Amino acid sequence: LVGNKIRDDADLAFIAQHGGGIPLAGYFPHDDRVSAADRDGVPVYDALPEFVTQAAAIAALIDSES
Repeated sequence: LVGNKIRDDADLAFIAQHGGGIPLAGYFPHDDRVSAADRDGVPVYDALPEFVTQAAAIAALIDSES
């Protein structure tokens, strides 16, 4: 399970409560720069390179557990 647009611990708790027991592999935080990139027609991974690192870490964790 991967969370998206996470703002705080309450969002993480919501995912844990409603995730059907699926372990949380990671999450992407809410970031207004994502909306700006969408409006500007810029790929999110170009606008927020730290999300590339986060996505790679989440993918590696999922791959290691499958």
